[in-house]
Formats: sequence, structure tokens, C-alpha cells
Amino acid sequence: MGLTYQQVRKYETGLNRVSTGTLLKIAEALGCTAVEIVGEVERALRPAGEISSDHETVEIARQVAALPTASRQSVVNIIGALSGVGVGYRAERAP
Repeated sequence: MGLTYQQVRKYETGLNRVSTGTLLKIAEALGCTAVEIVGEVERALRPAGEISSDHETVEIARQVAALPTASRQSVVNIIGALSGVGVGYRAERAP
């Protein structure tokens, strides 16, 4: 790819930005698209617990909240497995 160790290190530490051309070369070398790389970076930079407020996310949350507790736990576990987040859900038990 023609990148020096110093260039890569500056990209990693944020001292230099990756150009579009370089991003495309990196994606090609990794066998993915630049969009996939940017999406992964965006997810990694999002603070833990931050939730998107787009319409689709709000609708999913509303519908999951309407489910019975046992079903809600199953749905959250499925979503965690699909998203790669893998955060399990533990329902509070009634006394």
C-alpha cells in the first residue's frame, strides 16, 4: 500500500487523517468497503450507552418495551448477537 510505519502510527493516534484514496486502498486490502470501515469506527467512537434517536431505533425500543418480560429478554439477546455487541439482558425478577 505504500504506507510507512510513521504514517500508520499518525493515523492510529489521530495526528493525521486518512485520505479518501488511502481509505479505499485499506478497504480493498481488507476485502471490505470504505463504508464498512467508517461504520465500525463510528460505532467504536460512540460513548458506551449512547443510543441513537432516529425514528427506527425509537420504534424498535417502543415495541420491545411492550413485550412480556420473558420475550423481551429473548429479543434483546438476539439483537445483541446480531449486532455483535453481545450485551445480555437480565430481567428484574418480581419478589
